[in-house]
Amino acid sequence: MINDGDMKELATSMNVFFQQVTAYLLESFDESWILERITSKLDVHQYGALKRRSTTHALIDMTHDWLNAVDKGQSVHTVFIDFTKAFDRVDHNILVAKMRALDLPDVITCWMCSFLRHRRQQVVIGDVMSDWVQMVAGMPQGSYLGPLTFVIPIDALHPICMTRKFIDDTTMTKITNRSDISCMQSSIDELVHRTSEIGMQVNIKKTKEMFISSTLKDPPPSVTLSGETVETVAIFNSLGVHVSNNLKWAQHIQAISAKGASRLYFLK
Repeated sequence: MINDGDMKELATSMNVFFQQVTAYLLESFDESWILERITSKLDVHQYGALKRRSTTHALIDMTHDWLNAVDKGQSVHTVFIDFTKAFDRVDHNILVAKMRALDLPDVITCWMCSFLRHRRQQVVIGDVMSDWVQMVAGMPQGSYLGPLTFVIPIDALHPICMTRKFIDDTTMTKITNRSDISCMQSSIDELVHRTSEIGMQVNIKKTKEMFISSTLKDPPPSVTLSGETVETVAIFNSLGVHVSNNLKWAQHIQAISAKGASRLYFLK
């Protein structure tokens, strides 16, 4: 037999569950309404959180330009940008201002304001709980609207070089002839400046650069971020694909084979 205490606990759990499902559905409806009105206004090289766009489209777009440049004997200077705690730094005021600038209906903007208002967070370590803190930035973990609310603020990031974005994964590319000097540093400086304007911050530790060329023997000096030199790498995992500076697939195939062998071992 189920006692009254168990019934009350079950009723409370079911009530919380239905509230979460209802909130999730409302978020999905709101996302659809927003996308219908702003997709055509967003950067065409943003491939994340938008319908009929994926990592595959972003990778094809990037590698096509890189391979085409190498075939012509040109050099490719690429910087893979990483943002520090990207979703935790989404400023609510900037987000709402961007939504208004995109001419979204007031009812959608007001709904977003209501969704973000009075949110609190608490840290729990073991049996110790911190005080509740009012959130003025960031999005709830697992939120349906989380990726979209990051895409909207960073849409203004348009450096002078080719830039592809997949939500918070940003790749900057500068193609030069053999005798030309890469102007990637000025593009990086511009990106950092615009990033600070929307409350974001570039993570110097995880940002990497790569020089792709079949003939480049003396690469130009590495770019710097806030006075620190960006690390130059020969291989980088971009959107799940291991990109090498010779644009060969050996490293990626090796990584996939190793992952498959590991899973087969556990199955065995």
